[in-house]
Amino acid sequence: MYNPSSDTSELYTESRVTGVSINLPAGDNANYADVSFDFLGRDKAFYSAANAPYFQSVSAGTTSQPVTLQTGLLLVNGAIVGNITGAKIDIKMDGSAKSAIGGAKSSASTTNPVYLPSAIVLGSTVVSGSINALYDGTGLEALFLAGGKVELLLVAQVDGSGTSDAVVIYLKRALLTSGDKTFQGKADVPVTYTFSAEIPPAAPGYDTTTIRLQDTLGV
Repeated sequence: MYNPSSDTSELYTESRVTGVSINLPAGDNANYADVSFDFLGRDKAFYSAANAPYFQSVSAGTTSQPVTLQTGLLLVNGAIVGNITGAKIDIKMDGSAKSAIGGAKSSASTTNPVYLPSAIVLGSTVVSGSINALYDGTGLEALFLAGGKVELLLVAQVDGSGTSDAVVIYLKRALLTSGDKTFQGKADVPVTYTFSAEIPPAAPGYDTTTIRLQDTLGV
């Protein structure tokens, strides 16, 4: 992290990704999908003055266009659902940093020594999320009342063409855990369905995983 105003920077070392959140709004085409990452680091170095801007040859930003759910689609149990207003996917791995006897001292320690954890350990991957929709009394609501186990496929595209670049998120088995509605007079009734992904039973042609992601730019 570089701050040109103070001419200082902090370099977080030995970091591991412990979570990813994918937000997929479905407004106009300006509401692009965004991704945020959680990190857990083991140490930090501090630089100032001439040593602060240590990244001097940064690669140019990608020219790929961002994706949006507006021109994509969401399938529930293989059927397109048309009343969706947004979706969010959370992938968490619950990282932990445990201290150990005789651990190494932080490189940033000066007067008072700070000892580092032995390692950054990742836990089991937990996938959850939510779907925002307009209540229609059927569709997702019927599935929720029937037990809530569904198959979800989200496709976010750059545009609506058949050759558009896209990001595809597939959950073979997701459990709808709640359906919160907001009643506001005669206006539409928005509802938020939360879900948690489960590992599906083993079957030919399916990976035994909670989530699969495909980026067409990455293949």
